[in-house]
Amino acid sequence: MNIFEQAGRIKLRFNLGGNISVEHLWDVDFEVLENYEAQLTQEVETHKSKKSRLKQVRRTQEQMKDDLRLQIVSHVLNVRAEEIAAAQEKALAKQNEQRIMELIQNKKNEELASKSIEELEAMLSK
Repeated sequence: MNIFEQAGRIKLRFNLGGNISVEHLWDVDFEVLENYEAQLTQEVETHKSKKSRLKQVRRTQEQMKDDLRLQIVSHVLNVRAEEIAAAQEKALAKQNEQRIMELIQNKKNEELASKSIEELEAMLSK
């Protein structure tokens, strides 16, 4: 079962300015989500460091939920980081394309400007 199905089945909520559901994570500010990921990581590590022999066998529901929260938040951050990188790459390509179009137009203008008056007048009369 994937992490989103698990979250949906148990109605998992995230404590980010109130209890929000999985789909709302996509709208949370990236930096806020990064801070929340760090907080969850710390909580999960705390759970792991407090393991006794008995607790190694039985994990509490809240510990499992924290693990699931961390997996989901990390996934959302990874996807959003990829989307941001792709958008930046696309914007850079568009900017480069625009610059090339400007250079082409400048070359055409230079070519036109280098023509004699007679050639320009002949072009107008066509």
